[in-house]
Amino acid sequence: MLGINLSPGQYAKLHKQFVEDRIVRIPHALLAAQAEAAVDALWHQLERRYCIDRSDPTSWDHTEGLFEYGGALRVYKFKRERHSLYNKPVFRTIRSDVTSFVSQVFHNAEFRTTKMNTKFVINFPSREPNREWTVPRQVWHADQNYEGNFDRLQNLVVFVSLSDIHTNGGGTVFLRGSIERAKELIAELDLDVPVKPKKLLAILSRREPWFRALTHKRMSEERRQRELGDGSTTSGSVEVKIQQQSSRAGDLTIWDARLLHSLGPNRSNSPRFDVRLDYRWDTKSVA
Repeated sequence: MLGINLSPGQYAKLHKQFVEDRIVRIPHALLAAQAEAAVDALWHQLERRYCIDRSDPTSWDHTEGLFEYGGALRVYKFKRERHSLYNKPVFRTIRSDVTSFVSQVFHNAEFRTTKMNTKFVINFPSREPNREWTVPRQVWHADQNYEGNFDRLQNLVVFVSLSDIHTNGGGTVFLRGSIERAKELIAELDLDVPVKPKKLLAILSRREPWFRALTHKRMSEERRQRELGDGSTTSGSVEVKIQQQSSRAGDLTIWDARLLHSLGPNRSNSPRFDVRLDYRWDTKSVA
């Protein structure tokens, strides 16, 4: 059972916020004991399989099983251990409780999710923790192509935060407004759908200096920061804004898989621990 009990009116308010923003955070959804037990299970696997010692940060600088992004971000993905982790009671309970909660937010919608749609995202602190945090320039993407009907929600992602994620602490970085901008641009250029996010970003990068700075791999960081300004821009008629994931242990972040996003470097002293749940259904509209 989750740590919150909402009224029908509160569920309706969350749904309304999601429709407007394509992303919503629910604080304190998970019981503290659940989050702690889940983190303990993940540390146990890290220690047993990769000799990564929870109490020794020098052991976190491990390369096996880690994916590098620009030399800054390191995300650990379990391979051999995935099935055993999925079947641990703490993760089965989290998956079941969160699925029930999300269903109520979306008017008792029927979701499809499986153990294989459960992932563990662990972002260790950067090897250079004293470096200034910068907006990621690589791996900007969405997890679903852009179809013709933007009001029809098909793919949904939920981050279950197992640890506090502070600003610059390795959370996912979202591009708020990117779905509305995609809808507008596809209509403006009369593009054939589905449109891949990579194609959309390429078009925007050619047309708009702000998007060029966002994704350019060789632009100097000084010039890039000057072009990005405060992290927001008006693209077409849409306000687009960079937003870092910031949450506390036990929070849920529900977001539309069509949101452009990337992975930010962790400049804090603590790893980021998230459970990621992917959902799909075919018949519900967000309107």
